[in-house]
Amino acid sequence: MDVIIANSETKAKTFLKKIEAKKPLFVLTIATTETGKIPGLSAAGANPDFTDFTPPADAELLLLGKCKSIQGVPITPDGIPTPGLITTSALHLADIPVIVVNGGVKVKPQIPYVELGGNSGRDIRTGDSVDNVEEVIERAKVLGEQLAKTSDYLVIGESIPGGTTTALGVLTALGVNAEGKVSSTLPQNPHSLKSEVVKSGLKAAGEKFGSLANNPIKAVSCVGDPMMPALAGLVIGAARKNPVLMAGGTQMTAVLAVINALESKTLGNVAIGTTRWVAKDKSSDICGITKQFCDVPVLAADLDFGPSKYPGLQIYETGLVKEGVGAGGASIAAMAKSCGSVTKDLLLKEIERNYALLMGLK
Repeated sequence: MDVIIANSETKAKTFLKKIEAKKPLFVLTIATTETGKIPGLSAAGANPDFTDFTPPADAELLLLGKCKSIQGVPITPDGIPTPGLITTSALHLADIPVIVVNGGVKVKPQIPYVELGGNSGRDIRTGDSVDNVEEVIERAKVLGEQLAKTSDYLVIGESIPGGTTTALGVLTALGVNAEGKVSSTLPQNPHSLKSEVVKSGLKAAGEKFGSLANNPIKAVSCVGDPMMPALAGLVIGAARKNPVLMAGGTQMTAVLAVINALESKTLGNVAIGTTRWVAKDKSSDICGITKQFCDVPVLAADLDFGPSKYPGLQIYETGLVKEGVGAGGASIAAMAKSCGSVTKDLLLKEIERNYALLMGLK
């Protein structure tokens, strides 16, 4: 399989063996936060206000092969398409089913989805960013337990613009040193801006580094986002029974830290699945964050868009976008289900085919 093991080699190989030739269910957790609209933080949308439409459009793309909430597909300000294109292609190649879970979005997707009762998040600089955290976690646990009965394992991804900044907020509140270590959709990672935003949020909440180490619910409430309680609950509920591949980048380390504080024993059944672009990113450190509090393996799909004939895909190799919509985890799941017959080369061909269709190219 075209999979890179980024840490914990023995555990990673054991996890890959558990999921090989097995049938996964892909779960996309969508949410929005006003934090994602802070200028300079995220490339997940043509402009900051457009980020409200990115998660529902990503969800529609996975289920329908096209978007209904917007024309075309979600793009960065530079015109680069959503990593949901990678996810859609991987899921299609391996015939993996999809369920969408709403953690809290402003714009509801025009497809069937599971509602957890969360609301869209406020700007974390208010120090009061997420409602109903505990209630959403409990509901998500129930859903995770039920979904685990329908498949051999779950692959759980996310779509939330601004998610690496809220991840830094929660990690900092929980006492994990993540400053300068979270990734970015942008090629130049705006670490100083993220740190300023987080400091403002913690100050507004009357908190500081590590002050909420024993209160993950409050950490998410103050400086997190609505994706986190939904995804944390899903993982806890499902991992009590089956393996779970958390599909995403450094946002997943914040969710891991929340799970570690709530029910750490479930982490023995969990791995992170990301992309080579995140695992090899010199401006972030997904393994360095994770190892501070747990020994969860980090796997990366060895995707390479360098040989692509489309400049819009080649540009991923420059560090733009990197991950999202569970792209890395979906790719790993497709490779594992097919016992390696879905290769990175085959996946690139499918991504190029879908890219040409969606962008109206020949």
